[in-house]
Amino acid sequence: MIYTNFTRPEGARRNLLTYSEQFDNAAWIKANTTVSANAAAAPYGTDTADVLIPNTTSGVVHDLNNQSAQIQPDNTTITLSCFAKDFGQRYLWLRVVNRAGQFRSIAFDLQTGDFNKISSETEGTIVYVGNGWYRCSNTVNVGVGLSGASGRAVIAAAVGMSSGLEVFAGDGTSGIYIWGAQLEVGGLTAYQPVVSGLEFDTEPLNHARIGYQNLTYGLTATASSAAAGFPAIAATYPTTFEYWTPTALPAAWGVDFGSAKSVDYCGIVGDLNGATIEIQSSSNFSTWTARGTIGPTTDRINMALFLETSVRYWRLYVTGGLPNIAVVHLGKALAMQRKIYQGHTPLTLSRTTELSNNMSDGGQYLGRSVIRKGAQTSCNWSHLKADWYRSNFDPFVKAARTGPFFIGWRPESYPSELGYVWTDNDIAPTNSGPRDFMSVGVSFMGLINE
Repeated sequence: MIYTNFTRPEGARRNLLTYSEQFDNAAWIKANTTVSANAAAAPYGTDTADVLIPNTTSGVVHDLNNQSAQIQPDNTTITLSCFAKDFGQRYLWLRVVNRAGQFRSIAFDLQTGDFNKISSETEGTIVYVGNGWYRCSNTVNVGVGLSGASGRAVIAAAVGMSSGLEVFAGDGTSGIYIWGAQLEVGGLTAYQPVVSGLEFDTEPLNHARIGYQNLTYGLTATASSAAAGFPAIAATYPTTFEYWTPTALPAAWGVDFGSAKSVDYCGIVGDLNGATIEIQSSSNFSTWTARGTIGPTTDRINMALFLETSVRYWRLYVTGGLPNIAVVHLGKALAMQRKIYQGHTPLTLSRTTELSNNMSDGGQYLGRSVIRKGAQTSCNWSHLKADWYRSNFDPFVKAARTGPFFIGWRPESYPSELGYVWTDNDIAPTNSGPRDFMSVGVSFMGLINE
């Protein structure tokens, strides 16, 4: 079974900003302020929230601004939004610069949930989303004019909600947590992340996920307990005939990557015996944050997908049943650029069974024995961008020559159709069409949930 704790908005890109969560990036111009990256847990659990710290210069504005948005036509309504949380500075300002170069501002109180329209031409909202976080928005018409960078997004710390009070001297230590900025045409919609200035950070969940990267391989795993002959290290290898088995609940199994590593999936093979497994991470090995949950389940093949985070320590926290865990993958899953369309036979419906039939001398049926069982199918993708293939898919091709992988062909619609599989031949693409596209097919066999 595939378990997910996030959704990825469908449709075309709406967020006009670049680096919507990476405020330390050069796309965000800093004025009398600094940004510390990944300073806190974001509203949806990942350790990706940044903190904006005003410096000690007095009589100036302390802000960030992003001028990457496209200039919109006259009389277009746009909305700037951002998630924010008090870190010693309680007031957030959101400003949009119209086509005439004029500021259109709203001030937000991150303690009371109130806001003040500094500019009457604006419309604002502030919504509490939990754990001290608010989503704040400023909607404005860009107006008419030829000057100014229409849609320029400005995020500022302030000392009050009245006009002019954004000018102050900070203390150099307190500030505002910020995450998930968005600039869009029209009114406020669901947040849509953008990274690298170009693409969403997560493909839709009706695109296949391939979990081939395994950062746990060969590490010295630790466990709260282990039965004799079933050590913690057994789960760091790809083989499925040996296990880690705890002797008491709750149980914990963990690894130290030595430094922060990016992870957005966990794949598990084993007899879970009704257990619930919470995938947790920590930057200090004492305070743990839940990233995803598997179970309670008796499925043998499981995969958790969650938003990417970069942390040094990871562990499985087990309750509800004593499992036998043969394989644990932690790493970044390959999110396929295109969907799988017609012609695909799901792995879980492609069983392969080798039988031995027994028959008497008189031709009577005496029964049969199952010698070997599993599943085998193939997946085909077309119109993959050639540069995407080389950067993203080819590393999987290399890894598949030597190791097995998890694959779910459509996690959102068919979360139970998951396999732990391996290939028996090399994978190679073909160029397709007049444009710079590639097509590729992958055949594989392996284990499924029955």
